[in-house]
Amino acid sequence: MINLPYWDFLARHRDKLQSIGRMSFLLANLDKMPPAELATIRQKAAEWHLGSH
Repeated sequence: MINLPYWDFLARHRDKLQSIGRMSFLLANLDKMPPAELATIRQKAAEWHLGSH
């Protein structure tokens, strides 16, 4: 469950994070994710955010 918000955060803030050298490895892993998997992660993270308030 922790992974959902983590990967969603990276995807949402990619533009800001890519200028930080240490983030390149993590963003490369994000790039390797199939688009359908990332879409599912983002959808479930959004549902999690809505349910946590």
